[in-house]
Amino acid sequence: MEQLHEFRAMNEHLGEFTDRLNPEFLSAHPLDSSLDPASVYGRRTLDVFDLVDVTGRVLITAGRPAPGFELLYAAHAEMSAVVSISSSFPGAARTEAFWVSRHGVTQSRFATPPASDDGVLWLQPFESLAPAVLEIAGLANSTDVPAEFRVPVKRSAVRPLAPRGEVFAAIADAIRGVSPGMAEQLDAGNGRQLSFSVDLVDEGGLQSIDHTWVVTPVGALTVVFEKERMFRPDTFITSLSLFELRRRIEDLLPGEAQRRFWNRLAAETAEARVDTTIPG
Repeated sequence: MEQLHEFRAMNEHLGEFTDRLNPEFLSAHPLDSSLDPASVYGRRTLDVFDLVDVTGRVLITAGRPAPGFELLYAAHAEMSAVVSISSSFPGAARTEAFWVSRHGVTQSRFATPPASDDGVLWLQPFESLAPAVLEIAGLANSTDVPAEFRVPVKRSAVRPLAPRGEVFAAIADAIRGVSPGMAEQLDAGNGRQLSFSVDLVDEGGLQSIDHTWVVTPVGALTVVFEKERMFRPDTFITSLSLFELRRRIEDLLPGEAQRRFWNRLAAETAEARVDTTIPG
């Protein structure tokens, strides 16, 4: 039977599907890296609920998938990573979340009432993750390769809850002597904040990665907070090229090594989990 790769449902039904199909993984936040990978892979209990699409077609009954819906069901039931990326300029932001499993990558769009009250969820191949994330990151090729530097900045000026405009201005002032090009871009309003996080199951257990960069057309910057020290600098601005930032993001994404591990985990835990078999 041909498998369903996309469906539309009422927003509340979509939310029920994405929130309830793998409650064990979602409730593990904040992630505990001491947990054994096998204990957090897939579902151990069945969350009983029903799901229909906007046409009334039944997709899940009493927590189990209808024929043809097994693949999307398994993709969420065996969710092994959540990837989130946000690129924000003043007054504009784009944020996307990707749910990743050995079966592929799912995303959802929730509509905004009153224009509509239904949304869509779709499944893409595993290999689509990196291109999709990098497209949102928007790290165009740049001929500028900024010199690596590490310059101090006042912690109070770049604290996480400070207004973004004030933070960018403080960064520009701090780096003006070592990187006038990036300082000028920030002065001109050409800086943006790029946030990236990955929560995943790997051989070390549950892992959580969280990074934020300030990106300009000619290079990227990181604010480094160290342990506060009296009378000595403890907050710094460091630099990296857009090429290097792109490479770092690619390296942090779950790849084929994790997918092979998830396949092994799926076989090892099959007897202990709720069955997510996909008919051949």
